[in-house]
Amino acid sequence: ACDDWVIAAGQSGTDYAESLLDLLPGRRMVFASGVTGSRKELANRVRRILKDHCSNPRTGRAWIMFLSIAATCLVIGVAFAQTRPAESARASEADSGTERQAIVATSEINGLITALSSAEWKERRQAAMALTRLGPYAEPAVAALTNALTDEEWQVRGAAAEALTSIGPAAASAVYPLIGTLYDVEWHVRRRAAEALAAIGAASKPATADLITALNDEEWQVRKPAALALGAIGPAAHEAIPVLIERLDDPEWQVRYAVADALEKISAGDKSSVPEIIEVLLDQEWKKRRSAAQALQKSLQEDKSRR
Repeated sequence: ACDDWVIAAGQSGTDYAESLLDLLPGRRMVFASGVTGSRKELANRVRRILKDHCSNPRTGRAWIMFLSIAATCLVIGVAFAQTRPAESARASEADSGTERQAIVATSEINGLITALSSAEWKERRQAAMALTRLGPYAEPAVAALTNALTDEEWQVRGAAAEALTSIGPAAASAVYPLIGTLYDVEWHVRRRAAEALAAIGAASKPATADLITALNDEEWQVRKPAALALGAIGPAAHEAIPVLIERLDDPEWQVRYAVADALEKISAGDKSSVPEIIEVLLDQEWKKRRSAAQALQKSLQEDKSRR
């Protein structure tokens, strides 16, 4: 390429070849060797220069310009040819992504269900964790996960309950087994069971009495999801209101907030509990008064949103 540019600039081929021969590299490494290369390479270059076989490098610029113009025209043409709105395109991509995820879930789920019966408890736990990542697509594994709630290893029981949480309302058939799990010896498992019942929602109504009991659990990490689960059940969990009001003075603020949220959701459309909550505003404990005010505030906001 360098030779082509030298000749294209008007330099005599003979003079240029002569100058290259003067730079013939010797035995020592010097800068000239970077210019001339090996003897064989130099001979080929001189032969090419003297026979006037050097091409004009300037034609490359013309080709580059032509290709650039052609590429620009192509891009503009594709842009104008795009008739589908961008939002539709994104929706289509999302749909195809969902389909791909469903295919992946279907191909994996049978193997994970089998792994839940493995002799190694770590493999069983790993299978339950993998099903958790599949979310609602793991619905075919509900029965196997329900069986895993009685596994001898608490880590497996907890992982199974967590997977049922990720499945959500589609795991409604696991409500009664989850009620038993609310009394597990390990509080981590009890917490996961309460979270699963909260995720299942209104179908968890049979667990109302047991969730009320869980509001008095010694671990606040269990009391909080128990309150959330009662709120998820909604007005059907009306019997929990007195105990929820008592729990407005829970020492843990996260529980108090969950209780206030549950009171709002349970009393939605049924204001019979409002007088009881108002009475709490006269309580001596300021934290309890604050939580009651929060519950009333949520209830008022719900009324405004309906109007």
